[in-house]
Amino acid sequence: MNTSIFNEGAILKSFIVKIDDKQISPDNILNTEIKWGTDFEIKGEMIINDMQHLASALPFNARNKINISITDPFNKRYNRTFVISNIQEQWANSFKNYKITFIDEFSWKLKNIYVSKSYKDKKLSEIFEDYWTNFKLDDLLGEITKEISPTTLIKDFIVVPQNVSFYDFITNEFLKDGYLLYQTKYKIILKNQDELLPSVLPKAELDYEETVINPLYTTKIHEKHVESNFLKSNLEVPIRKGYFYDYNTKTNIIFNDNLKENYDSLKLNDYDLSDLQKQDGVKLDNFKSLGLKAKNIMLNTYKDNQKLMIFVTGNNNTKIFQKCGVKLKGDVYMKKEQNEGDIRLNGDYICYSFSEKIIGTKMIQKVELARIDFRDPKA
Repeated sequence: MNTSIFNEGAILKSFIVKIDDKQISPDNILNTEIKWGTDFEIKGEMIINDMQHLASALPFNARNKINISITDPFNKRYNRTFVISNIQEQWANSFKNYKITFIDEFSWKLKNIYVSKSYKDKKLSEIFEDYWTNFKLDDLLGEITKEISPTTLIKDFIVVPQNVSFYDFITNEFLKDGYLLYQTKYKIILKNQDELLPSVLPKAELDYEETVINPLYTTKIHEKHVESNFLKSNLEVPIRKGYFYDYNTKTNIIFNDNLKENYDSLKLNDYDLSDLQKQDGVKLDNFKSLGLKAKNIMLNTYKDNQKLMIFVTGNNNTKIFQKCGVKLKGDVYMKKEQNEGDIRLNGDYICYSFSEKIIGTKMIQKVELARIDFRDPKA
């Protein structure tokens, strides 16, 4: 990785880690990474050396809690408690380390609820709030807030089964109705996916720029990885047709995945998308790979079409479901790109995932961007 990213602009004001009640010295923490994405679950991992004989001091088990408190260079505080999901011993040059993986408390709790209950004439959001209240999840909120949009469809009769966790049940049912449950750093959010379409998403105040000279700028791109599938086979994506059962109307719904009908709500840049999807024939597909509603295409299509991963110093500019402008260096041998930058990859993207990595006292971000539209390099 480009070492210029580990500069003074990445230094944290504070970094405190506790496993249960035992504080871990920052000197013993080799690295930490926490990841947010379009799933509800927040995942993370930490590698700790064993200078403090942790296994005998704690001891480790499947229910250890790990509290991470961070104050970034701009005095923004992040405090969150996670549950350890796995611990592995690792050896390097005769030294023992522990690789600890963890998930957020809310996901852990919801994944461990196997309680069946039936509801009559209820909305999914009301069912979610009922479980949330009964299992006292508000007690875990701390500095986290909730932003739960009421769902619209009323279920005349629905049963929460006992053979799947409440987490799997409710997240899947929300998707069927066109809603997404996810978390940001400071919020738990349920939104109609109409509110998450690219055409209506807010845009970050500052663009990510590779050409910025000052390495301390938090939006300077220090490194990038490009995955542009249009150079491979995405022009052969067919129109797809599938069927899924609508429990509310008790009918089979025929669903067409025709991107041309959704260009206006999906595109981010003023590019010609006429050749984006093959228009000869229709491919039959099942609902799992197709998406349960037209709105659900957006996430998979974005992530499958054009991806860009960038590395910046940690900042509060990065948010899930936010438009991000990107300005990359162009080919020095092309006169047009010397002035305009990379004409294929510049433009707006959606942030669909990011992770914060802490090494020592410095924090950097890996930001994963995607979009459905692109500029043909021959244009």
